[in-house]
Amino acid sequence: MIRNNPGAMVIACLIPSLLCRSAEAQSCGIAAEPAAAAKITTETATLTPAYGWEEFPLSWRDIRAGKLPVTPVRWERFAGNPVVPSGMNARPMRWDGDTIRVWHGRRGKEPGICWFDVSPDEPQQLRGSVVGPVLSPGPADSYDGDWTISPEVIRLKDGRLRMYYSAKKKGASFFGQLWSLAVAHSEDDGQTWQKHADNPVLQVTTDKWESGAVGFCSVLRNSTGDGWRMWYLGTDEHAIKQVGLATSADGLTWKRFAGNPVVPVNPQLRWEKGAIAVPRVIQDGPLLKMWYCCYENNNTYAIGFAESIDGETWYRSPHNPVMVPEGETGPDAGKTWNSRMVAYPGVIRAGGKYLMWYSGNGYGNAGVGLATAQVPGSEGENAAGGGNASQLLYRTGATVQPDESWSSWQPVANATTEPARSGWIQFAVPSGDE
Repeated sequence: MIRNNPGAMVIACLIPSLLCRSAEAQSCGIAAEPAAAAKITTETATLTPAYGWEEFPLSWRDIRAGKLPVTPVRWERFAGNPVVPSGMNARPMRWDGDTIRVWHGRRGKEPGICWFDVSPDEPQQLRGSVVGPVLSPGPADSYDGDWTISPEVIRLKDGRLRMYYSAKKKGASFFGQLWSLAVAHSEDDGQTWQKHADNPVLQVTTDKWESGAVGFCSVLRNSTGDGWRMWYLGTDEHAIKQVGLATSADGLTWKRFAGNPVVPVNPQLRWEKGAIAVPRVIQDGPLLKMWYCCYENNNTYAIGFAESIDGETWYRSPHNPVMVPEGETGPDAGKTWNSRMVAYPGVIRAGGKYLMWYSGNGYGNAGVGLATAQVPGSEGENAAGGGNASQLLYRTGATVQPDESWSSWQPVANATTEPARSGWIQFAVPSGDE
C-alpha cells in the first residue's frame, strides 16, 4: 500500500502531548514558533514524507544525533547530458571503493545489456567506453527473443554476479503477456553470462493489475542476510503500470505479496494517473527509498519518490514529482534531449550526494543522462545520516496527511524528550541550510 502526504502549513504548536494555538503560546508557557519554521513549504525546505511514528525505526536519540537520512529532492542535471548517446534503465552498483558500474539496456542494431564505469567523485566522466552488449536477446521464438533490458546486478556471497533482467518475446501486442523477468549469472566478473535454465523466474498472472506484463525490477537482500525482496512493474492489458512486491529465500523462486500492488497509480495526481513504473529501491540507513517514473495520459514522463519502513507501505514525497521534463513549455519546448521524458531512474548514494542516471526522450533513444543531489544540510561526506541535525525540524499529528490539526514545526535539537509514539511525524530541513 502507499500513502500520499503532501506538505501543508499549520499554526499549532506542540508541548510533548498537548496542542495549543500559536496565538496562545505565551499563556501556554512556551516560546512562539521559530521564525524559520513559519516559512516551511515544499519550496523553502526539504520535507520528508509523514511517517507512522509508532513503527518508525529510529530512536529520538538517533534522530538528534543526525542519523535520519533525509533525502534530497532538488536534482541538478549535468550540463553535458546525455553522458551516453543511447540506453535505458541504467542501474548503478558499487563495484569497488572508487568505481561505480552503471549497467543499462540498449535497443537498435546491437541490442542487449551494456555497462560503463565512473568514479563516485567524477560521475559525469566515463572511464573508457561503453562495454557490450554482454547479454543479448535469445532465439526469435524464446522468452527473451525480442528484448533483454533493465538489468539489476547483485554480487552474491560466493562471488558470482547475478543479473535480473526484463525479457520480452516477439509479438504484436506490446502488453499482451509478452514480458517476464529472467536471471543470468556470471563467474568472471560480468564478462560473460549464462542464462538461468529455469527462466523466466516471474511471469504474468491472472490478477488484473499484472495480467499484461511484468518486469523492470529492483532487488535487495534482506538486512538479516537470509532472503530477498523484489519490487517490480506490473501492467494490465490497458497499459496501467503499478509496482508490486515479491519475496524469495534463494532469489530465484518468488512469492508475490498478498497486498499487491504496493505502489498503485493515483488518479488524483496529475503525474501519477497512468503509471508508477520501473522502481529503483535502495536501503539508506533504516529506510527504504524508491524512485520511479510516472506519467499522465499523454506519456510525458516524470520521476517520483517514496519511502518505506517495511517495503510494503510506501509514503510518497510531498515534493513529487522530483524531476520533470526539461523544456516542457517555453521557446525550447520539445527541443532538448529530455524535453518529453525523464524516466527509468537509477539512483545510488555516494557519501553526501545521491547520483541518478536516467533516460530521456524516446524511451532511451535519446540517451542516458546524469543528475546529482546534495544531502540536505550536509557538506561533503556524511555517510552516517541525513545532514546537519541542528537544522532539522519536526511536527506531529493524528491524521495521515498534515493539516491544520498538526503541531507547528519545532527544532529537533530543542526537544530533549521524545514525542509520544502515536500518530504521524514529519521532518524538514530549511533550504537555506542545504
